[in-house]
Amino acid sequence: GASAYEIIRAVKQEQMPKVRLNTRGANGRIYWLVNGEQKAQTMAGEVFEYRFPFKGSYDLTALDEQGRFDRIQIKVE
Repeated sequence: GASAYEIIRAVKQEQMPKVRLNTRGANGRIYWLVNGEQKAQTMAGEVFEYRFPFKGSYDLTALDEQGRFDRIQIKVE
């Protein structure tokens, strides 16, 4: 998981870091957005795994079918 405003660093120069995220208290489908672009769709409780393609700032958003959402911001160095 990750926390808001967390800084993530690549362990190896040739491999960018990844996160494994899931939701709590949600029902139905979860839409995962990275910087406003949908990257995946899971069912509530399932894991969304994302490898960052490059260094920079990212907004990660989880949106459920009822329109509820949560967002965290992460910086990859």
